[in-house]
Amino acid sequence: MTQMLDLTPAQRQVFIDTTRPVYQPFEGPIGKDIVAEAIAALS
Repeated sequence: MTQMLDLTPAQRQVFIDTTRPVYQPFEGPIGKDIVAEAIAALS
């Protein structure tokens, strides 16, 4: 069963900051532009 949690703006920012390094390894295989779009969608 999937449980959804509502995050406060501060918690959401912590999530964004913490997961940002995960995106870098994908820049080569899928392209920096797509990675940039994914990051922008989180902001």
